[in-house]
Amino acid sequence: MSNFGILCKTELKKILCKKAIWIALFTGLAFIGFVELARFIMNEHYTYGNLEVPIKEIEYRDIENSKEINGKPMDEAFYERFRNQMNEEWEKQKGNPDILKDVSSLDTGYPGFWPIVELSGNDWFVQKELRWLGGGTEENKTAILMTGSVSEIEATKRNKLEININYDCPSEAESSYWMDRFDSIPKPYIYSYAQGYQQYFSSCFILVWLSFLIILIGLTGSFADENTYKTDALILSSKYGRKSICRVKLLVGLCFSAVVTILIMTAGLVFPMIGYGLDGWNTPVQNAIIGCAYNMTIGQAVILSFVFGILVSVLWASTVMLFSLILRNTVPVMAIHAAALLISVFDLPSGLGTLSKIWALKPCYFVFQGMFKEYRLFNIAGSLVNHLQMGATIFILLTLISVMSTFFIYRDMQVASR
Repeated sequence: MSNFGILCKTELKKILCKKAIWIALFTGLAFIGFVELARFIMNEHYTYGNLEVPIKEIEYRDIENSKEINGKPMDEAFYERFRNQMNEEWEKQKGNPDILKDVSSLDTGYPGFWPIVELSGNDWFVQKELRWLGGGTEENKTAILMTGSVSEIEATKRNKLEININYDCPSEAESSYWMDRFDSIPKPYIYSYAQGYQQYFSSCFILVWLSFLIILIGLTGSFADENTYKTDALILSSKYGRKSICRVKLLVGLCFSAVVTILIMTAGLVFPMIGYGLDGWNTPVQNAIIGCAYNMTIGQAVILSFVFGILVSVLWASTVMLFSLILRNTVPVMAIHAAALLISVFDLPSGLGTLSKIWALKPCYFVFQGMFKEYRLFNIAGSLVNHLQMGATIFILLTLISVMSTFFIYRDMQVASR
């Protein structure tokens, strides 16, 4: 056991001594941190005619206003409060015709609407509400928000979700699956200030790509280096040593990938929390992800994003090590996985049916807020299985296949003549 521990330390040291890993890690995290906090540290302004307002001031107004109504039900009194705030701001700005005639508001049917939204501290709330209300004209959506009753607003949101679900799900059973889930969420919603989590979910995809890059740099040489440095003959000629070394490489590689992913995703969660705070953990995920039909809290969604981040990263690591063993050269391993990252950006047409559903499970693109809005279902032996359930099953299964394949190929590998 002590020898196994020594081997683990040696293998881990080989990975961590690669300078490219640390350069990619610190450069990536620094960039992500800057992007998340830029609106608070840059001296940029919104300009309304002769009125200039710092962007960070608008952000702080949104934070203050959102925290003030945090935890309140989105009932008639809630929307009336919002409308009163808008009317009060309109009264304040009567002497500023540049605001009241702002060109960005012409499509809403309310001249000066967007500047008033921003100056009253309702920017996040209004943007989220208009996305929820769907794909109608801006004027109609704004009219519903400004004059509609709670029942009209909720009916419009539900109708928009149903349209999206029916577009993706051709069968009535699939549509009923999601609408039943959505209808089980208690209404009216409890408003939650959750901008920090919304920012986190929007960057999950970038966080996982950064972890994939670091894993690729760290593990491409896990088995290929034996061929490069001509140590394979010594290892493979040992009857029992090759098994121990293979187990060590696999264990350290998988643990390294999991730890890297946890570190990067934690940093990606902390950065927006610095700017926006921790509020919103126990409220419905719909406060952060518009169009989600799952009955879960934001906190549960964050935990799921970490779980799937680890699953896809471990799968990624297992394939990197498998190709490192088969190809015995770091260059083609890098090329294949870089191509996989690029190809994963593209989607297949939904008309391809099951093939399109399977393609949507691609690990390189799975972990982002869209994973909670994938409505297509898999019919397995008469039971409907959603995107998250199928993803977890496939990722674990493929990881096991990759790990076992690596172990058996290495165990039975023969010393190559040179």
